[in-house]
Amino acid sequence: MRALRRRVFEILETGRPDDRASVRCDVFLVTLILLNVLATILESVREIGGPLRRFFSDFELLSVAIFSVEYLLRSWSCVESGDPRYRHSLRGRVRHAFSFSAVVDLVAVLPFYLSTVVPIDLRFLRVLRLLRIFKLSHYFSALDILLEAVRTERRAFGAAFFLLTLGTLFAASGIYLFEHETQPVAFGSIPAAMWWAVATLTTVGYGDVTPVTV
Repeated sequence: MRALRRRVFEILETGRPDDRASVRCDVFLVTLILLNVLATILESVREIGGPLRRFFSDFELLSVAIFSVEYLLRSWSCVESGDPRYRHSLRGRVRHAFSFSAVVDLVAVLPFYLSTVVPIDLRFLRVLRLLRIFKLSHYFSALDILLEAVRTERRAFGAAFFLLTLGTLFAASGIYLFEHETQPVAFGSIPAAMWWAVATLTTVGYGDVTPVTV
């Protein structure tokens, strides 16, 4: 059993170029992910999504089945990674379930299962399927590099966010003092004025809310 589990881990996780089974599995899953994204986009086109509704529905069922099996196999074989965090048969799998890659894999299938229990707007469900593109993080290192950069510079990001929050509060408070009597709906409170402050400080400038007093 352990040899089988080790082999499953090698096929799903290691991605060695000399392992044909691993390469074929990677190519198959990457292709399936891209096809899911393409299907989600095409399904939103009325001229295509209407006539091919049954095809898209069957393809969704097949994709969810494959991604579900993949998720279970990754959870089952994670103890063979050599990482001491996942070594324990139970605690290791629980820790793995909360890792970024495992959460992405779960999000890829969870909306489908939730829709069978809880009424969910199908349009919302279709959009959520686009999150499956994040499963490509298993096969491309760019996202891992980005996440590592965010972790490394988290203090700098935190300082920038703090300064942005201060700027938003001061701007919203100032515009509230000047405009709340003239425009009680748009600037009737500091939280209401934050919409203008955020749109202005981020240079979006929607123009839907603007000061009118001198």
